[in-house]
Amino acid sequence: MSKHDLQCSGSIARFGNKFRFTLFIISFGIPIILSLRYLTTISEGSPFVALVAAFLGGIIPLAPIIYINFVAVPDLKIIYNSDAKCAATHRPSLYHKEESCDRQHIRVIVKNEGQKVAKSCSALIQLTERVDGCMAFSGEPKSLFWVSSVWELKTAIDIAPYGGEQFLEVIFSNDHEPVSWDATECKIEQKVDNKGPLRAYASTPPTYTDWRNRDQDGFCQGRFRIILTVYSETAKPRREKFELNIPKDWNRISMTQLKAHGP
Repeated sequence: MSKHDLQCSGSIARFGNKFRFTLFIISFGIPIILSLRYLTTISEGSPFVALVAAFLGGIIPLAPIIYINFVAVPDLKIIYNSDAKCAATHRPSLYHKEESCDRQHIRVIVKNEGQKVAKSCSALIQLTERVDGCMAFSGEPKSLFWVSSVWELKTAIDIAPYGGEQFLEVIFSNDHEPVSWDATECKIEQKVDNKGPLRAYASTPPTYTDWRNRDQDGFCQGRFRIILTVYSETAKPRREKFELNIPKDWNRISMTQLKAHGP
């Protein structure tokens, strides 16, 4: 991975987890230490007080274990960089052997900055805004798949703690002739030049292998606002807003991150 790729993935360490752990140790340890000191001074002649003091003294070494198992949580972030130097990471152009075509991809990185594994992470794409009259891309949430070296099209995956990362496919386009819409399906084809044909698709598992028959997952030429949401069994959901730009040229699709949407 190049220096630019490291910058694109946001892999520079942050101090949030260290601060959280330090704060826990201070808030957990200091009261126990003070209580232990007080009980020790009054424990002479009192076996019960001495027993309590011994119990509290035994808890202190367990603080890291208590923190990891009961306090530490996964902390997911969605990372996207539209800068040209990050194209290999976020907008790679790859050859698709099965379809015998070149494909332009748009991807985001989902990073776990917490101290526990984010288990069974899944992601949804949902349309929030489009031109009035445009029928492309149906409005229901759609499951995306994670990037895999063997293209398993996984829709759920674990993300390791302490900066673990996984790449998520968002949309793709082909160098094939775009799929045309029937006149009854596209209500604004006559008003906007070349609006009708579908030129890009959401990276859902069925669409990736059968895009010609997945009109409901396709985007025609124009701008579309979406929300990406990442869910996990062990972490709070993370949502971010983006705007997709689908031009006439298949290899110039792009995405811009909008104001942070937050968890």
